[in-house]
Amino acid sequence: MRVLVADDEQDMARALEAMLKSDGYEVDTVYDGQAALDFGETGTYDCIVLDIMMPYRDGLDVVRTLRSESVRTPILILTAKSAQEDVVGGLNSGADDYLTKPFSMVELLARVRALCRRSDTYVPGVLTAGDLKLDRTAPSPAPLTPSKERRRARAWRTGWRESPRARRARPNRASS
Repeated sequence: MRVLVADDEQDMARALEAMLKSDGYEVDTVYDGQAALDFGETGTYDCIVLDIMMPYRDGLDVVRTLRSESVRTPILILTAKSAQEDVVGGLNSGADDYLTKPFSMVELLARVRALCRRSDTYVPGVLTAGDLKLDRTAPSPAPLTPSKERRRARAWRTGWRESPRARRARPNRASS
């Protein structure tokens, strides 16, 4: 399993790297937000551990940019910002988990393991393919009634030809 660690405090980043490596992870470490974005965009990581306050690019900006580019890698924000609005803002920006410093190394490892287990399950709210967008967060249309379902199925089976009833109901047009 590959983990990207992005923290501008080099001592903290090295400690995280050593701890994750001792638990069997392959770890790449970067020290600023732009490098985190560049490495994260490759999509080759099972998890990203990301600080918020970093030079060049804020961690939340990195998260939003990765998500807007449909990078599905789970992201754990690891930061000293512990106010409720910071936690909510981090999760709402697209992060999968949020842990404040100081933290327990055992808890961090457990959270990284959990995120790596579900690394293939993230699907963004809006899927895009060319000009086509599918908003999975939009409300679903009302389900078809059984009679509408039957009519649609019949139309599909008959190649969308007009039914005899519809032909009879159509007013006659005099030919000119």
